[in-house]
Amino acid sequence: MDNPGQLSVSVTAGGVSVTATATLASVTWTLGEPNTQGDTYQPGNPATITCQGAGTAPPASYDWKAEPPCGYKFHWRSLKERTGGTGTWPITATTNWTVTWQSNTGVTGGTTLNATSNDQFDIGEYRTVLVQGAPGG
Repeated sequence: MDNPGQLSVSVTAGGVSVTATATLASVTWTLGEPNTQGDTYQPGNPATITCQGAGTAPPASYDWKAEPPCGYKFHWRSLKERTGGTGTWPITATTNWTVTWQSNTGVTGGTTLNATSNDQFDIGEYRTVLVQGAPGG
């Protein structure tokens, strides 16, 4: 996700002007697949992660077999029997914003706002199984 930086807007009405500045504080991702451990699929609450700001891209030396920094590695295929017939995991991103404002009259304030967007991912999986005694193994 791209970081938009600080966003500001000013408005004036009747001689009073107000400037509001919003900063992306965090993004909470709900990833659809159950937050389960082990080798057997079990239905359950969806996996969720929260990244500070927009998150951080992995460094060039990142080991792609590991869980990404402020990221998620899917563990289960999005089969129709696991996803209510859609064949996709529902993905939700909620951005959390810190907003401050000030007016030319000296009045200031702040609040927190959030916005949510939805999408879906078709997740496939490939595993190699080595069998003892198999030709070439």
